[in-house]
Amino acid sequence: MRKITFAWFDLGYTLLYSEREVPYQKFLETRGHYRAVEEIEKVFHMADKYFMREKRGFFNKEATLYMDEYLTKLNQYLNIHDVISYKEMLQVYKANHFKPTWKAYDYAVTTLENLKSRDIGIGIISNWDHTARPILDQLGLTSYFDEIIISSEINITKPNRAIFELALQKAKVDSSSCIYVGDNYYDDIVGCKQVGIKGKLINRFGRFGIEELDYKAYTGVHEVVAEIL
Repeated sequence: MRKITFAWFDLGYTLLYSEREVPYQKFLETRGHYRAVEEIEKVFHMADKYFMREKRGFFNKEATLYMDEYLTKLNQYLNIHDVISYKEMLQVYKANHFKPTWKAYDYAVTTLENLKSRDIGIGIISNWDHTARPILDQLGLTSYFDEIIISSEINITKPNRAIFELALQKAKVDSSSCIYVGDNYYDDIVGCKQVGIKGKLINRFGRFGIEELDYKAYTGVHEVVAEIL
């Protein structure tokens, strides 16, 4: 394999995560439903993978356009049959100061520093809205990246090959010397392979949720980078 000189990353559930299961547990308790945080975390993962697989591009819209359907599926997995709307959930979150926040995985900074120390370029290609850059700034991560490509800023979303072509053009690198690391096989891996970038799939629960795929998965970006360095 040609030496890797540039590593591209997705953001959500690749470098960053949200502890969404904690406020959702509290929200469910306001409705008389009690579930362990660990169960809710896995169910969020199941719902994510279901929509990635069955309704590709589902998350590439405003949350108001898909969250009612998402919550229905989420609650089916939790064996909760209440009709819960996204609007209602937000109202309860606001009234009770339930606020999920984005955080960097414990290994994210060390991984980025390892790449930097070996003069490997680092970039982001993410389907995200206008909050992406403020989140990166708040977490102190922006300075690690040589290029940041956000779908909402260019009106192109993964898996469209154009977003990957733009990234290569801006970084002035050849696809054969790059890897792309992401958690959505259908957006990330299928997308980057169209332009000749080698894709690395993240699935923090091993094979859980991606049983249909015959593709190697890593539990975190640190495993990917350890393999290429």
